[in-house]
Amino acid sequence: MSDSLPTRCVACGNSEIKTLTTLATGRQMVRCDTCHLVFVVPIWSGDIARNVFADYHGWPEGITGGSPNRDPGLEFIAGFLAKNPTTGGQLLDIGCAKGDFFDVMRKRGGQWKLYGVEPDPKWKDHDYNGAIVSNKPLGESEFDSRSI
Repeated sequence: MSDSLPTRCVACGNSEIKTLTTLATGRQMVRCDTCHLVFVVPIWSGDIARNVFADYHGWPEGITGGSPNRDPGLEFIAGFLAKNPTTGGQLLDIGCAKGDFFDVMRKRGGQWKLYGVEPDPKWKDHDYNGAIVSNKPLGESEFDSRSI
């Protein structure tokens, strides 16, 4: 996929995609008008996604990954989901790490079935407090293709 916005939703194929915000990295967070999927573009190609953790054995000693405070970003995304008249459903967090977004969604209420994908091996044995998490890349996970 190119650096431009996709012409269709990656989940339902709808052509009405709206930009929600531009991230500091220059990527864009978008939402589908039909299924309301929120995703970031450009999307990694299959080869990149498959190989991201191929030789990964954790962060070097003394270095941690990710943003030091992801809460504002997680609250931002949860706020968009809260505007949807649905107060529950299935939510798939791709790259869920230790499940911080699950905690944000639990605090907001609703009847969400929480799912995640996190291929980083350091989270393999993490307790996600009831969320179902696959420790494989998204394309190798057991999620029904209609749910992603």
